[in-house]
Amino acid sequence: MQTTAMAGGLDSKQARAAKKSEAGSPPRARAHGMSRRSAPSVAANRTHDDWPDQPPRTATPPGPVRDGWPDEPPRAATSPPAVARPSAPATTEPAAANLDTLKGLFRRPADVPSSAARDEIALGARLFAEVKLSADHKMSCATCHDPAQALTDGRVRARGNQGQTLARNTPALWNAAWQKHLYWDGRSATLEAQAKDAIERDGEMDGTLQAAALWLSREASYSGVFERVYRASALADPALITRALAAYERSLVSPPTRFDRWIDGDAAALNVNEVAGFRLFAGKARCLACHGGWRFTDDDFHDIGLRSPDRGRSALADAKTAGRAFKTPSLREAVWTAHYMHDGSLATFEAVLDHYTLRLDRRSSIAPELRTPIVLTAAERGDLIAFLRTLSSPSLPRVP
Repeated sequence: MQTTAMAGGLDSKQARAAKKSEAGSPPRARAHGMSRRSAPSVAANRTHDDWPDQPPRTATPPGPVRDGWPDEPPRAATSPPAVARPSAPATTEPAAANLDTLKGLFRRPADVPSSAARDEIALGARLFAEVKLSADHKMSCATCHDPAQALTDGRVRARGNQGQTLARNTPALWNAAWQKHLYWDGRSATLEAQAKDAIERDGEMDGTLQAAALWLSREASYSGVFERVYRASALADPALITRALAAYERSLVSPPTRFDRWIDGDAAALNVNEVAGFRLFAGKARCLACHGGWRFTDDDFHDIGLRSPDRGRSALADAKTAGRAFKTPSLREAVWTAHYMHDGSLATFEAVLDHYTLRLDRRSSIAPELRTPIVLTAAERGDLIAFLRTLSSPSLPRVP
C-alpha cells in the first residue's frame, strides 16, 4: 500500500503543502515504506497460521479452540507483544529450486554394511525360525517377526512365550543393518545384543543361550554346521548363535519402491498428488524433523505426545532422555506393518495424522517440532498419505 501524498491523488499544490508540513515535523519512521531487510523480525511471534505457505491473518474474531491452542485475535500495532508460544520450527515446503537437493537426502545407499558370508546368513535364517531357542520350544524369532507379515506379527502388541500380551508393538526388522538402537527404548546397541536379550528376557522367549547351545550341539541336523560356517568349533557356542542371527537380520533390506525411482530421476514414478505429499512431508507437516534419510528415521528418541503410561527410554537407568520418548520408527514398508506407535494404538495412516493434528498431549517434554499445532486441510492429508504409500512395495515384500 502506498502512503506518499501523490499516491493518494493530491494535486501538486496540496502535495507541496504536505511536503512543507512534513519538513517542519520531527523525522518519522517509514512505517509502510521500509524494506524487508530493515523490517523488524516477526518470527518470534509467528503462530501456526503464519507459516510461509499460508496467507497473512486478517482481522477476524478468534476462532474455536483446537486441542488447547485457541486462535489469537489480531493485535493493535501499539499493543505490547503477547506471551510467545514455543517457536515454530523453521521448515517450509521445499521450493522447486531446492527440490533436487532435498532428494539427495533420501537416496538409497549402494551397499549393505555387512560382510557376512552366504552360509552364515543361511545359518542365521535357520536359527531365526528355530523354536528350540525358547524355553518351552514353542516360540522362535519368526513368531513375532514373521516373514509372511512383513517381519511383524500383525498384532496390536506382541505376545510372549506363554501367550501373554506384552506392553509394546512388534517393530519390523527391515533395514536393521543401519539401525543404531534396537527396541522401542533403544536398550540394545547391536543386533547381537538384541538377539540375546530377546531369547533370554522373561516374558519373551524365556530361554537361555547356554541351553540353546547345548541343544543345538546335540541335534543331529545341526551336526557340523557351526564348524563348517565358522571353522572354529563343532559346538554351537552362544556367541556364534547371536552372530548368525545378526548376520541374517542385516540381510533384510527393504526393496526399492516407486519413491526410489523418483529420487533416481524417473519423474513419472510419482503422480502430482504424491509429489505434493512429499513437499508437505518435508515442510508444512514437519515429518522430516524426525523421519529423515532414506530409511525415514533419525534413529533418535522423541516424546510425540502419545498418551501412554509407558515411560519409554526415560525408564532406562543410563538414559538421559526426558519424558515418554521412543525411537523413531522407519516408514519403509509401513503399509504392511500396522499397527503403529510403540503401543500399537493407531491402526491406520489416517489415525496417525489425527494424532499429530488433533490429539497430542502437549506436555512439557514433547518434541520441539510438535509444540505448535500442525494444521492440514483434507486435501493435504490425502496428498500426504498418498506419498507415504509410495514408501512401501505394491504387494507384500518378499523376505530373503
